[in-house]
This record gives sequence, structure tokens and C-alpha cells, in this order.
Amino acid sequence: MKRLPYALFLLAITATAQADMGILGLGTWVQRDGVLVLTVEAAGADRKLTYRTRGPDGKFVKGELTMVTKGDGKDAPMLVDGKPMGQSMAISRVGANKTHTVLKLNGKDCGTSTSEVSADGKVMKSETEYSNPACGAVGKKIVTTWDRK
Repeated sequence: MKRLPYALFLLAITATAQADMGILGLGTWVQRDGVLVLTVEAAGADRKLTYRTRGPDGKFVKGELTMVTKGDGKDAPMLVDGKPMGQSMAISRVGANKTHTVLKLNGKDCGTSTSEVSADGKVMKSETEYSNPACGAVGKKIVTTWDRK
């Protein structure tokens, strides 16, 4: 997978970790820049997240990322086009509308993220910090905003 989609997937994952906790519910979220789209579906008692990236032409590019998680603080593997990519995340609920996520790459901590949904359930903001340069810019806080569609 090319580096740009890989980086975008990392942002998507960290920005929407709380979907696994049922905080967001089912449906679709779009990152404010319009590049990333998240669909949240029921998978039994779990949540299935599907992330897709839009190219400059507005069409979805190859490399769909999926994961299924309970949101119980245990690692959940991420798949690209159904194949493991060596990444996982462990999500913990830390409030009614807030989660904390630990990102891992090949079993080693890679960074953390907190995400919070607005009281009206329409906007989500996330702050991500990476601890491993293989995952993202170390020491730089990345803030993303998503709108529910």
C-alpha cells in the first residue's frame, strides 16, 4: 500500500475508534476534508468499521480498510482488502462520549488517540499523537473533525 493511503488509514482509525464502543451508533461519517469515509455496521454484538479513501477525482481508491471490534480494550486487527496489515488498536471507553485508543504496529505501541462525539451526536473530534515514526509524526498532535451523514 502506498504511504499516503497508509497514513490516511491511520488517521481514520484513530479518529473513529469510538465507533466500536457504540458511541457513534450505526451509519456513515465523513472527515471534514472529504477524503475519508467511515461506515459503521453491526457485526453481531460487535461493530464492523469500513474506511474508504477518496482520490482527487472524488472516487474511492483501492485499499478498503476494515476491522471488527468489541471496544473492550483488547487489540483488534486491521485488514486492508481482507488481508492483515500488521496494525491493531485497543479501544477503551473513558466517558459517555469519549474513548481512548492505543495503536500498535507489529505488536508494538505506535501512538494513542482520544475521540469525543458532540452532545448532539453530529460531530466527532479526535486528537492523535504518535510515539513511533513508522506510524506518523512523533511529537505532533493531529486533530481531525468528522461529520455524521
